[in-house]
Amino acid sequence: MLITHTGIHLQIATKAFASGGEGEVYHITSPKSFSNQIVKIFNPSKRTPEREGKMKYMLANPPAHLSDPSNAIVWIKELVYENGKFVGYLMDMAQGVKLEYLCGSKVSKSIGKEFQKYDFKYKEAHFWRLKLAFNLAVAAVQIHKTSKYVMVDLKPDNIIVQPNGKVHLIDIDSIEIIDNQTVIYPASAHTSEFAPWESLQNGLKVGKDLIPETWDRFGLAAIFYKLLFGIHPFTGTCKAPFEHCSHVEQLIEHGLFPFLKGEHFEVVPPPHKRFLQADLEVQSLFKQCFDKETAPENRPTALAWCECLLPYARMVLNAPKIEEEKPKKKEIKLKENVENKRIGVRNWLGLKTQKRKQVMPFRSAKVSWWHKFTRIQDRITPEFIMMFLIIIVGIGGTSANYVSKTFQERQRVENQRQYEIFVKEGQRFLDAGNAQQAILSYATALKFKPQDSFADSKLRTLKKQAFIKSGNQFYDLQQYAEAVSEYDNALHEIPKDSLALVRRADAVFADATAHGDIASHFDINLKIRKLPNYLYANCANEIFINAHELGQHFQPSYEVKGAKLIEKEKKGRITLIPTDRKVVFKFKNQGAEIQSFEFEVVSAPPPILSVSPLWRGSFESPFLKVGAVAPTNFSAYYRDDAVYKVSKWKFSVLRNGKPINATTYTSNLVSMKEIKEKTMDADKWQIEILEVLRRTYQGEYEEVDLKPLQTKFVYNQYFEEIW
Repeated sequence: MLITHTGIHLQIATKAFASGGEGEVYHITSPKSFSNQIVKIFNPSKRTPEREGKMKYMLANPPAHLSDPSNAIVWIKELVYENGKFVGYLMDMAQGVKLEYLCGSKVSKSIGKEFQKYDFKYKEAHFWRLKLAFNLAVAAVQIHKTSKYVMVDLKPDNIIVQPNGKVHLIDIDSIEIIDNQTVIYPASAHTSEFAPWESLQNGLKVGKDLIPETWDRFGLAAIFYKLLFGIHPFTGTCKAPFEHCSHVEQLIEHGLFPFLKGEHFEVVPPPHKRFLQADLEVQSLFKQCFDKETAPENRPTALAWCECLLPYARMVLNAPKIEEEKPKKKEIKLKENVENKRIGVRNWLGLKTQKRKQVMPFRSAKVSWWHKFTRIQDRITPEFIMMFLIIIVGIGGTSANYVSKTFQERQRVENQRQYEIFVKEGQRFLDAGNAQQAILSYATALKFKPQDSFADSKLRTLKKQAFIKSGNQFYDLQQYAEAVSEYDNALHEIPKDSLALVRRADAVFADATAHGDIASHFDINLKIRKLPNYLYANCANEIFINAHELGQHFQPSYEVKGAKLIEKEKKGRITLIPTDRKVVFKFKNQGAEIQSFEFEVVSAPPPILSVSPLWRGSFESPFLKVGAVAPTNFSAYYRDDAVYKVSKWKFSVLRNGKPINATTYTSNLVSMKEIKEKTMDADKWQIEILEVLRRTYQGEYEEVDLKPLQTKFVYNQYFEEIW
């Protein structure tokens, strides 16, 4: 019999539903109030006094806000004993699937259709994955904030995710506990794929040495990379002198990240291409973490990831729903009806007709009641019975329908009578100046006739007048928060009422002025990035300043250094065109400065290059197309600046590894017939992009820097790319 340290007796399932290297996990069958919790029972060799002391320490020193229902950390709730000896602990049950299912190039349909929105084939999948990463970063911040715990064994198998983006950290008992850089209880496990290079070079041993918090920073970034791009960051085939590095651990040891040491790679797996489509700040955090020359203490913290990913966690709330494919209709095969012969077949009652005895002609045949019944039975076919039942049901349904319509008509007449009574009563109270009783009367009338526009209009008008009157009283008493609440109630009744809108704006502005927090009523967003620290050079960077609550008190003005400012007709909407490497932007309202921003000016992001037949998927396409497309984020917010085109490219035939028949083209479409005439069956095609132009908001073209891009592509004659 199991018992918790608080004296609660537990009964668990006979079989474990999960197991690991240290123990097994069981469902609780009794008491029922613990049905949402589970018990981890350690293996006998792991039930040491040191393990019990570690569990007691964690129970007494939990992270902050652990009781919050949205908390992502599955922490220890109670210790469990058997016959007075420590055997395990109690914890909440986490619903969902392991994060490992979402860390590949495809999302398996076996985990449920609600997870298919994370599949890379959907455009919105990247934002859903960013939200997952943000929630995981929040949980890591919560643990690291204690300065007592280092997770060490942080990996996708120890993270449970739900379709809505909620995460749960499990297997938390393997955590390391420290105090003033001294190990109190060491970590009990780790995974080399998510351990930094200092674990291999400096000889740090998990379970003996002090593992610093910077270890978790590396593991967290590696998990984010697998989640966002579907591949481990340290994956690929290297050239000499690193050709022997075939395992992830070996690549980590030498710091061989493809986007920092690309010259050492011979083959870079295709999923790494998604890294180039990510936001610049996300890319910079990964590079900072995976750069071997960066000191461990300078790796991005979990809090830095939170600040970077927060705008995307908000953005995904408005992401459109993913439409699942409708299942195909199954073909219905019609079976041929075969008429059974009368001889030797039982009738529809399953009774077999007796054989008739031969009767002499001069004798009268005596027919029994059984023969009469079987003869009638032969005439009553299943079709006759089915028709008879349909007629009976039809008669019954017609009668029931008539009774139902009669009852509904009587009910409608009675409701109309009651409605007219309460409408007249409401008008009488209104004429007498008793607005409160009039409101009650019109509300009662709507119960009898819910869709009536006359009573609804009267009721809403009376309620609006009452709320505005109450709001004016609070405003005169300088209780502005209460006044805003009353004006909101009035706008709930009649949303576009001009008087309520104006009075509410006055109350909001008066409250902000009284408390000196006018700036809190402004929401300033960069349209392209949702991150207020970048502007793109030679691009029209649009900024929206929203302060609808202030109404007529919203009178914006601007002061800009290092950029040209263009104001649009709509109040609060402007465009910044950088003229310097840094831009200082000051926003004012009614002449008073609200907030100042400093922007760094960066180059427009490089395009995504593609080579494909004009008819995708068709080997007989008449044309070959070479194109350049802007990244999704950039094209979504900078439509006038996100038009790219390939202006010059070179085609060569690779025969025995050597390029021949090189031709330079300036058009993005080339006849396939012209190309095939130059090639033989065993030849390959090499296409090199030489020049790409970007059209700016002014309609002019500027040349794109192609250094960070892969510009050379090799294909076979079936358009299969060869790395």
